[in-house]
Amino acid sequence: MSPDLDLACARVAAAVRALENVEDLSTAAAAVLAQNGPYACFLYLSTQMKRQKQREAAEAIHSAAFGLLRDQFGLPDLTEPRQIQDELAALSADLEKLLLAKALLAHMLMYLRYHAKAKRTPPDRAGRQPGAHR
Repeated sequence: MSPDLDLACARVAAAVRALENVEDLSTAAAAVLAQNGPYACFLYLSTQMKRQKQREAAEAIHSAAFGLLRDQFGLPDLTEPRQIQDELAALSADLEKLLLAKALLAHMLMYLRYHAKAKRTPPDRAGRQPGAHR
């Protein structure tokens, strides 16, 4: 993955990291993405938007993930989940684009999970995050 795409994934993840339930939801979305692909991942996030406890985080991840794909593939600016799913189905017609979309989403979800973990992990006595080089 090019450094520009990697940076784009990191920026999108950093913008969403502060919400509640982001770590669990990003982990679950990444599992759905790995097993079933981008379309299924967005369907999963759409179903989570209907759950009161997950709504805010699911909407933010869904919006950020589609924004990433929109910016990279020149997709129209859509907000309705059904329209987004239609665009993803069309994107699936091109295997190279589909694989790139899956890789971008996987990186974004990975960074999002790492940001969420860093937020909840207390620093040690010296003020360093666990795992930081000494």
